[in-house]
Amino acid sequence: MATVPSAPLSAPQAPFKDFHPGLIIFGIVQLLIAAVMFLLAIAVWMVPDAVGSQAQAQGGPPFPLAALSFIYIVPGLGFAVLGIGSMLRKNWARVLTIAVSFLWLAMGILTVVVTAFFVPAILKMQSASPRPQNVEAIMPIVLGMLGVFGVVFPLAFLVFYLNRNVKATCLRGETRPATSSRPILMNVLIVWFGFSLLTLPFSLFMRYPRVIFGVILFGFLGKVLYLVLALLPLAVAEWGYIRRKILGWWAGLFYSTFWPISAAVTFLRGDILELYRKMGMSEQQLLLLHNRSFVTAIVSFAGVMMACSLAGVLYSRRYFNSEAEAIPSPA
Repeated sequence: MATVPSAPLSAPQAPFKDFHPGLIIFGIVQLLIAAVMFLLAIAVWMVPDAVGSQAQAQGGPPFPLAALSFIYIVPGLGFAVLGIGSMLRKNWARVLTIAVSFLWLAMGILTVVVTAFFVPAILKMQSASPRPQNVEAIMPIVLGMLGVFGVVFPLAFLVFYLNRNVKATCLRGETRPATSSRPILMNVLIVWFGFSLLTLPFSLFMRYPRVIFGVILFGFLGKVLYLVLALLPLAVAEWGYIRRKILGWWAGLFYSTFWPISAAVTFLRGDILELYRKMGMSEQQLLLLHNRSFVTAIVSFAGVMMACSLAGVLYSRRYFNSEAEAIPSPA
């Protein structure tokens, strides 16, 4: 009886250029970025007296240094893990680096635009305060640094990690065939929800109360409601987007609509300065809120970020259909 030859376990790969040296170089760059983040986290703890005295001089509570340092530690750990994964030719590191770079680029462009349009006006409004006379002259330097770190770096990461040869190099290093069909947008939202989920709990250490729809919630009640209305939807959204469960999409939609609407109602409801006074801020801390350019910059930055997040969640709805399971990842 003739035997039928068995089919190969995997289709032969098309020829490609080995980009493993490039993966090592970009992995080292990510490790260097992680080192900078860790140094910034350490620097926060090296100047506690200065931070505390400044807060006390302004009449407000000192900023919790643990929360501030953790803001640097979380992305630092992320870059360290992705850097090591890149050096080991792991495809998951390539996919997550692409998602991180898209978020990084969006926030970098927005930061450069807001800084260029509003910071000079803010400095002019504060001309009466003691400051260097040539502070406007350093604006091009500041914008250049923001442009390099916030735009050039993520663009370089995207160009490199989206290269088909880089993808083939990473897939060659996998011990089993890649089965993920998760689109880039899904990965971007997973990174966004995950980062928010890790960093938001540390805002609970802030001594200021929670504000929901213009209502100030002091003490334990405010923190409990914040956990239920912010952290719980984020956790469900993160789980749902990873597992592609429709409940996660609804949780992401709730988070991406509830808090922007709450912020808009709070801002439009009445005197925002009086609201912050009731929260415990001193008159010196409220000086910046008298600056229209500063308020416009903050509102513009937050508004664009919220709008982009909501647009991404709405667009990602198509990936939760049963037919979407077969959609291949463009990454």
